[in-house]
Amino acid sequence: MTDPAPQQATPTPAGWYLDPDDTARLRWWDGTAWTDQRQAPQPTKRGGTGHIIWASVIYALAVLQLLNGVVGYAMGRPGAWGPAVFAIAAAGVATWLLLAGLKLRRQ
Repeated sequence: MTDPAPQQATPTPAGWYLDPDDTARLRWWDGTAWTDQRQAPQPTKRGGTGHIIWASVIYALAVLQLLNGVVGYAMGRPGAWGPAVFAIAAAGVATWLLLAGLKLRRQ
């Protein structure tokens, strides 16, 4: 019985990786060895887009609820202001989400 052949490790593809000598920088790996090329890492874009999208959806729903309350009241349904009050609260939540999203994008 013979021993199975040793498995070859998959080589790491060429690209920019954290420099093993200075993890605050990137260094080019050519696929076989480190080169002398180094660069500062590019800043990553933080989140915040999701907050802005949710804020936009909530604002749209709040406007619809507010219009529903105004139209309902104009048509003689005094209880129609319930959705309008909800719309004002929803607009407050949407404003908070929008400000949080903008703050995250600036970081």
